[in-house]
Amino acid sequence: MKNKEQTDKNHTTTTDEVYEGIQTFKKFITERMKKYEEGDYPSFYANTISTELCRLLHDRGRNDISLLKHLKIKENVKFLDSRHDPENGISNFHFNNIHNSTIIVPQPNVSLMLCQKYVDHDAFVFRPNSLMPNKSWNQNLYVEFEKWYKGVIISYPNGEELSREDFIITLRDKRGAHFDEKIPSTIHDLNNKHLYEIYINEKQLIIQKSALDATMYQLCYEVITSLNKTEILKGL
Repeated sequence: MKNKEQTDKNHTTTTDEVYEGIQTFKKFITERMKKYEEGDYPSFYANTISTELCRLLHDRGRNDISLLKHLKIKENVKFLDSRHDPENGISNFHFNNIHNSTIIVPQPNVSLMLCQKYVDHDAFVFRPNSLMPNKSWNQNLYVEFEKWYKGVIISYPNGEELSREDFIITLRDKRGAHFDEKIPSTIHDLNNKHLYEIYINEKQLIIQKSALDATMYQLCYEVITSLNKTEILKGL
């Protein structure tokens, strides 16, 4: 008769392995963020990052558990909410008076980034909130996980909205863990620069970089900042 040790072929994840997983996550994300900051956008890998964020954050049933849930600290971590502050007016600042503007809010409105104009030529670039020179537009609140995860970060003119969870999971399912034939236009359009074409006196202002990458960078910034402020995870 076989004993329990012989019949149970599954290894139970240890706390040390979970800490190692979080340490690996932080190292990978920090390296990708540095690539973005250096202008090496092809090496940012937003699709791969979506999968890593799921491993850290997303729970789906009894046997599909996030790294933070394994440590039983998910409810204790306060997450940085760096969206535009709706009280300061930036959310209503669109394309009016663009001749003299250096900042515009594109449509769809992605609350984790803005469009910033280059000083020396007629081009705008998508820039994450944390890399903007003026950070007073950001909320910089620390909130509970569910409020952060379900918080809307993308609003479309037709009323459709995407939360952080929607953004991460859709990108993971369609381009991260898989490469599906079809992808929702709400995600695809963030990489479609033609959606953001701007003309003044028949002259096109160029939009550079990817709105999707800028959004993902800011999500990474929020998560890394939150983990670094969590006492039990400091030093990893």
